[in-house]
Amino acid sequence: AQQRIEPYIMRTPLARSNLLSAQLGFDVWLKLENRQRTGSFKPRGAFNNLLSRAVPASREQQLALAV
Repeated sequence: AQQRIEPYIMRTPLARSNLLSAQLGFDVWLKLENRQRTGSFKPRGAFNNLLSRAVPASREQQLALAV
């Protein structure tokens, strides 16, 4: 999935939440998906879903590849 969506999705950073880490007693890291162009994580799943659907080759293309 990563290779499939890489050209379309920005790599987003992780940021340690000092407040949550202090409150919970362990390190809490947040994935900043809000830095995507759309401002949400949704493009990652949507692009992966769409790009994973291979367009079926025509019968002629399948036969040519088999030879």
